[in-house]
Amino acid sequence: MNFIPSSILVALCFFLISCGGSQSLEFSYPHSSQTEFSTNAPILLRFTSAITDLSPESKISLRDAWGNSVEYTVLKVADSRGLKLTLDKPLDPLSEYILKVGEIALENGLSKLETIAFSTRGLTSGPRNQVTDETVFTVRRLIPNGEGLPILDFSTLRLQFTQPIDPSSVKYGDNFSLVGPTGLVAAQLLISGAYLTLDPEVDLSPGVEYSLNLASSMKSIYGEPYTGTSITFSPQSSVNHSNVALELVDSAVSELTGDPSNVMLLDSLLLGDNSNIHFAGVLATELVDTPDFTSAMPLRIKKGALINGSSIDLLMGGKVPLGFSSGATDLRFISDATGFLLKNSYSNSITAPREMILFADIAVSTGDAKGNAALSQNLLHVEFVGTAFISNGRLTADIVGMTPMRILGAEEGNGLLSFNMSGTINEEDPPLPTVDTTSPSVYFDIENEASDYYQVNDSIITTYSEPLDTASIVPGDNLRLVDLTEGVFLPFSFHQQGSMLVIKPESPFVAGRYYASMLDNLKDMTGNFGIGTKKNFKVSGFVEGDPHSPVILSAYPGYPCVLKEPNIFLSNGEVGAVRNAGFCDVGVGSDGNADKGDTLPIPRLPANRPIRVTFSQDMAENSINSNTFSVEQVVNDALNFPVAGQLKVAGASVIFVPNQPWEVGSVYRYTLKSTPTVTANDCGAVSICDLRGLPIQTKMLDRDLAFVPAPTDGGVDLITYFDAVEPTVSIMQSLDAFPTADMNANFKHDMGEPIPSSSVEASMNVARLVRNPAGNLFYDNSVPPNDVFSENGIPKRRDLDGDPIDQNGEKIRTFKQDSSGNPIEGDLLLNAEGELIDGFPIIDRRSRFNGKLAALVVGGYPVVDASSASGELFTDVNVGCGFDEGEVPLDCPDKTYLHLNSSLNTDIVGYLTANEIRDRYGDDSSIPDEVKIQGAVLAYIYPGQIFSSSVTVYSAVKLKFTAACVPPEEGGAPVCFKVPPVDTGPLVMRIRYECDVDIENDCMAPDYGRVKGWIVEDKSTGMSKFITRLNLLLDAPAFDPIVEQIPFGFEEFKKSLVTTHNLYSRELSLDLSGKLDVLTDGRMYVQLTSNNPLVIDIKLNIENLFETEHVYLTMPAGDINLNLISTPFKQ
Repeated sequence: MNFIPSSILVALCFFLISCGGSQSLEFSYPHSSQTEFSTNAPILLRFTSAITDLSPESKISLRDAWGNSVEYTVLKVADSRGLKLTLDKPLDPLSEYILKVGEIALENGLSKLETIAFSTRGLTSGPRNQVTDETVFTVRRLIPNGEGLPILDFSTLRLQFTQPIDPSSVKYGDNFSLVGPTGLVAAQLLISGAYLTLDPEVDLSPGVEYSLNLASSMKSIYGEPYTGTSITFSPQSSVNHSNVALELVDSAVSELTGDPSNVMLLDSLLLGDNSNIHFAGVLATELVDTPDFTSAMPLRIKKGALINGSSIDLLMGGKVPLGFSSGATDLRFISDATGFLLKNSYSNSITAPREMILFADIAVSTGDAKGNAALSQNLLHVEFVGTAFISNGRLTADIVGMTPMRILGAEEGNGLLSFNMSGTINEEDPPLPTVDTTSPSVYFDIENEASDYYQVNDSIITTYSEPLDTASIVPGDNLRLVDLTEGVFLPFSFHQQGSMLVIKPESPFVAGRYYASMLDNLKDMTGNFGIGTKKNFKVSGFVEGDPHSPVILSAYPGYPCVLKEPNIFLSNGEVGAVRNAGFCDVGVGSDGNADKGDTLPIPRLPANRPIRVTFSQDMAENSINSNTFSVEQVVNDALNFPVAGQLKVAGASVIFVPNQPWEVGSVYRYTLKSTPTVTANDCGAVSICDLRGLPIQTKMLDRDLAFVPAPTDGGVDLITYFDAVEPTVSIMQSLDAFPTADMNANFKHDMGEPIPSSSVEASMNVARLVRNPAGNLFYDNSVPPNDVFSENGIPKRRDLDGDPIDQNGEKIRTFKQDSSGNPIEGDLLLNAEGELIDGFPIIDRRSRFNGKLAALVVGGYPVVDASSASGELFTDVNVGCGFDEGEVPLDCPDKTYLHLNSSLNTDIVGYLTANEIRDRYGDDSSIPDEVKIQGAVLAYIYPGQIFSSSVTVYSAVKLKFTAACVPPEEGGAPVCFKVPPVDTGPLVMRIRYECDVDIENDCMAPDYGRVKGWIVEDKSTGMSKFITRLNLLLDAPAFDPIVEQIPFGFEEFKKSLVTTHNLYSRELSLDLSGKLDVLTDGRMYVQLTSNNPLVIDIKLNIENLFETEHVYLTMPAGDINLNLISTPFKQ
């Protein structure tokens, strides 16, 4: 054996720099010159030997294009050879950055200086300048590009455009086509955002010319036409390729991330930090290892490749169970993935790994129907980067990639995927990939009735057990959409998101009709045929009743009412004045004073959020433009500048997205134009209108009935000021009250609309308004409320004889019947000694005799079944129907329902522990005990409005007044009164802020006056439930009770007496709770029920009557139901 002298060995070591060769980086994420880098991804560095530097972070700088430093924390990973830089906040989209890595002390020497330039991708939604930085619509990047990355005959072409693509504008074979020597190439097309994938069904012919032709009729979502030339190329041959079965290696951690390998780490506020999906599987890979491709060695993973993943429990905020798990979460390659093994950019050492890049289109699907709704989606152009070694005929790769992930249909989260895989090249007996032999099947939602109802502009979403091969779908053949009511097939388009098939009809559905989607012989990615299925559904009905102009259900930011006396800039000079948005204009009372009600705080809009307004009707898109929906930046009361942006109309909702983020610290305003009445050409010029041409009714409320608008009137302009504030990471979710029987939103129950007793649809989003005898017990001007009875149950009100009396001054007697069962006047409630009389156990709802109250003695305590009215005129009232001949109220439950229209904007902030809730709110009595004990997810509700339909109130008048309604010769008198049935008109419940602007700092952080809602575990079901308290102001603007004076019953002398009421800005408090769930089509569903009654005591002042009349009504506990549902995000 020959030995090298130590002196020569030392000299050789110095020559090779510390025995390790030249020390340097050997991998970075992002790689040098990478584009489309995720704004939320960590930065990963791996060196040629272990890091010994005590402060490597001091040798690293990350700066933007203007030289501003980006803050981060550094963690050593993977045997100290790697560094993971976690950013303090996301990078800016569409921005360039410079990462400088200085000389860091490594185990085998100093690393050399590296400068890495990279740029970030645009956002998937938001202000235009954060989605695109180009004014023209063209191809930004072709992958592979035919230069540094060669195009082969097996290549899938991926085009990244400068702006998001309008998928409906792309017609393969027309304005977008791949043409070869034999004509149009059969290919699969995938589109998402600015990404387009073209995957030929069979490999191309090498060495011949192909042309990728794009026409100007292709449009971006901003309406910009495609500008650019055709792309020509000649693919190279992959005939001498090798096969390698890359098996995901079950190693402890990734050498690149320091986290577990073969995992997706979900970065999600909604699901928390513990939602990691682990994967296993084998990827059959073709590797072209020939002398022609020494710099960039191509590889392909074929469409249909499958990686099996684990199940995760789906927990809101990572803590509160939704009641289901995801099921096995699989990744399927929905096109051929194309990759390359490149020479190392940082080291030319023969031991340095190659750099690996891989571009893949992946469908995420789960083994559970609701899990699919939460996670299923397509991920296009996932760019993996990493390292790869070929040693002793074996390929080992470690790759990582970050992709946007839509979570629970509400959150734009992220998934960090990392794979460690290895396989022997051309192995004789390789491990076999997972073969899918299961036929795709349809998931149906059998738990929630709301999943069967759709609105006219909805898409139809069918959830499968796995992704389908869209090439097997032929519209009109094996996929059909049929109008069952008319018996005709409908034209439609479709696309797929993960395992969810989305069908969009060319024209909106027709309200009230029944439809079906019919699917036959659809195949999955591996050719397994599914069983034919038929999905029946109903589009909620729209009865053509009396029309009503659209009203504003919610406005974000802001409050959906016309505001008076805003003080935005403190320009009125008042000492101690507080900036405020003003108060809702509800008119002037009979005393001549305006009812100011609540002074509202100035709303706040994060810089990364749009304006969103929801109406009660579907709106005419051509009426909403810069004339009728204007947005301005406001400098002061006299100076403002228009804000450019995109207006998006979707059914009843309008969204304004600015071209640039709102400028933090600035004041803005937006104006919704309306006009009192619409004439020709007003819509789109001076007013926003619905599809029927009716203007928006911005001001329904007024305390003077003369100024309450007619149903089809419009209104004045609605102007909302707001402050632009820092971007937020909380999750906005708009929830609509759906379905409702009052789909035409005319606030009446029309003939033909469903009723609760025979329709599930009609029993959702309702409140029952009924008579409330119990309320009558507690009205007494001389006795405080709740103090009518003494401790032993003896009434406190007495007449001059000492006998107990009711509110009307009548003696309270026990209820008796004669031998025939007819009511007779009973004994007094008390004996001569003033004690309760025992021995009257009769229980009977008929408790009045000759209009007098009576009492039932039960266990020695009086139980008084009082009437629901008191005063000089009324004896009782009833809701929905009147009284029988004995003046006993009739029972008609269906006619007591108020059908509700509403839309609530919610802000999901995240999970707070019990200690955090206590530290934040102290002993706040409005927070439920279960929230304080368990902890909960905080979800703010932005104050909006709840509108109800009308019901009819019937009155019973005292006998002395009705008996007078006969001619004088029959004993009549001038004091004949009749009270016709009266409609309540629409009831408006305004949700109030939880703060007082006039109290210093009361409307500040953290709540800013928003209503607190809580998502907490329901221990009885193991699911999530939502709890909140809404403080309300109730108005009945069109309520017009009529009292008729008819002397001696002579109709020709009938006079309507002036009658006023007090149902204006009535303060009420409503506790709601109920199940929070996810439907199989991705919609979030909250089913809330009232836990307390809404007691509504009405005072009526009637001309010529000296005593105030009282009417006692209530919405009982459990009888208010709000079914709130989000819009399907996969539309």
